[in-house]
Amino acid sequence: MANDPPVEGAKVLHGERMTLSNREYVFEVRRSAKGNRYLSVTEIHERNGKSRKETVAVFEDQMDEFMVAMNRAVSFIKENKS
Repeated sequence: MANDPPVEGAKVLHGERMTLSNREYVFEVRRSAKGNRYLSVTEIHERNGKSRKETVAVFEDQMDEFMVAMNRAVSFIKENKS
């Protein structure tokens, strides 16, 4: 599947927000203009009095590999508490 770039205004199919300490996280499942679904994860925080947003997009056909790497990273953090 050829992935088209994530576009502002893509249709949101599902969304959740969570606030942890001074950061907000937004998880959205979106559909691109070409019909491809993807997960958009946005972190919103303030730095030097300015709001900053950082977003990562992972397309459906890349999700399994992404989750394997994510789970390995989380496991490493949990197992190496130094």
